[in-house]
Amino acid sequence: MIIFRPKGGLNVDFETIGCCGLFCESCDIYQSVQKGTLKNLAAKWDMSPEDLACDGCRSGRHGAQSSKCYIRKCCSEKGLEVCGRCEEFPCATLKKFNDHAAPHSVLAVSNCELFREVGLFEGYHILREKWSCTCGEVFSWYQSRCARCNEELANLLDV
Repeated sequence: MIIFRPKGGLNVDFETIGCCGLFCESCDIYQSVQKGTLKNLAAKWDMSPEDLACDGCRSGRHGAQSSKCYIRKCCSEKGLEVCGRCEEFPCATLKKFNDHAAPHSVLAVSNCELFREVGLFEGYHILREKWSCTCGEVFSWYQSRCARCNEELANLLDV
C-alpha cells in the first residue's frame, strides 16, 4: 500500500488514484470489495468475483479488466503516478479512454488536469470531497442516493 503522510496533514492512499486520473474509491467494483458485496455485483454482471475484484489502480489486486489496463502499464513503464504528469499529456490513448462508452471515463482528462495543477495530495482531497455525501460516505459515479443516509446525490456525470 502506498500512503503519503505529510507532516500535520491527512493521509492519501495513492492506490485509489487511477493512473488514468479516475478516483478508484467511486468505482462500483472498488466499493463492492470494501463493503463485502462483491459476490452480488459479480452475479449482477455475470462475472466471477475473482475476475472482478480490485483494490485500486496501484494495489496488489486487480480485476481482469484493470490487470490488462494499457494506461496503467504505460504509466508504470514511464515511472509516472498519473497520465497528467507525462510530457505527452493528453496523448491519443488517454483521449480515446476519455471518450470511452462508460460515462465515468469522461472524468479521466479533467482529473489528470487537476493533478497537474494542484498535485496528487490536493487533487485526491478535492476528488474525495466531490464524490462524498454530506454525511461523509464516498459514493459511486452512478449512485443517485447515499447508501448511508439515503440523501439524494447530485448527478456529477451529467448522464
